[in-house]
Amino acid sequence: LHALALDPRQPQTLYVWVVGHGLFRTDDGATRWRRVAGPEVLTVVESLAVHPEESGRLYAGTAKGVWVSEDGGRRWRLPAGGLPHRTAGVSVPPWRPDLLLAATLDGAFGGKADGTEWKRLPSHPSWWGLMTGFAFLSHGPQIVLAVTHEGVVAAWRLTGGEWVPAAELPIRDWTLTRK
Repeated sequence: LHALALDPRQPQTLYVWVVGHGLFRTDDGATRWRRVAGPEVLTVVESLAVHPEESGRLYAGTAKGVWVSEDGGRRWRLPAGGLPHRTAGVSVPPWRPDLLLAATLDGAFGGKADGTEWKRLPSHPSWWGLMTGFAFLSHGPQIVLAVTHEGVVAAWRLTGGEWVPAAELPIRDWTLTRK
């Protein structure tokens, strides 16, 4: 398996990319699998993501950029104006479904959920290495966590600022406050 993605709206649905075999899907928590697309559809898939509000919209980070599927992975396209950089990680923050994030060999980028209008995210120190993936706190406060090739876990606020080592975030940013 080279990439996997869980559907946040349907937790029993999981997609996996199997090198040389294509995209597979299970809807019953991994008891039964079916092939959705063969390996000829995409090449060198390094990451997958499912849109948090549109279960049929999938993203694939590949050697040729970020590809989008609107039909659950059967057909894929590299959007006009899309990101053509080799992409190690692709994600959509659950609290920002309009934003697509990509970790590439050329830095981290943010784009629209349709895979267009990409902008470079703030740089991080070069000694951290390349960003390879993202994670999110489900309750906010709009913090993006990233892991780098050299093992640094970094944090960045969507409201602006620079990447910082996650250990430097104040503890209040990690806790859930209820009203």
